[in-house]
Amino acid sequence: MSSAEQPQIPEPSAADGAPAGRAGQKPRRRGLFYTAMAIFAIGVVATIAAIVYPLLSADSEGPTWIYLVAMLCAPLGFLLAIIYAIASSRPSRH
Repeated sequence: MSSAEQPQIPEPSAADGAPAGRAGQKPRRRGLFYTAMAIFAIGVVATIAAIVYPLLSADSEGPTWIYLVAMLCAPLGFLLAIIYAIASSRPSRH
């Protein structure tokens, strides 16, 4: 098929106000995404603190709460991010 025979697809104009491929759809909420990233970041910081704290202090172990935050927040944030990815990949219902 030559370029002359190919059907022409109109380019979306900026005047339409809608991004390409999402015409007539409401933008998805990103609250779950931001929550997941914040919880995951807290878990990562707690993991780094659990590693660094015993190195910088006289104690051989860090406080228990640092280990608990690291063990709970990082996997929970990751799980919420997976839930967001699955939910946002589904088409919206009208």
